[in-house]
Amino acid sequence: MVRGAFPALRAAYRPLTASGAERSRVVGVKNLSAEGVAEHVRWLRDSQGRGTGKRVPARHVIPVRRSVQGAWTPATFRQTPGDRATPPPP
Repeated sequence: MVRGAFPALRAAYRPLTASGAERSRVVGVKNLSAEGVAEHVRWLRDSQGRGTGKRVPARHVIPVRRSVQGAWTPATFRQTPGDRATPPPP
């Protein structure tokens, strides 16, 4: 434990192959009861130090409300012949 830091459990796993590097995993146990800390210790002991290998797919953000000003397009600041508005400075 480091003085002034949150409590954490650190597990070091032996490499599965001769050329592999040692893996480690750190789990924070702040605000956990003794049973919760024991559960994390069992979880670290029983795991092999590898990730699950499953990737979470990216979710596209769909706004609930459309923009009041409208969506930006490449022609947003293009001037037309009768337009006297000037685009903002770059």
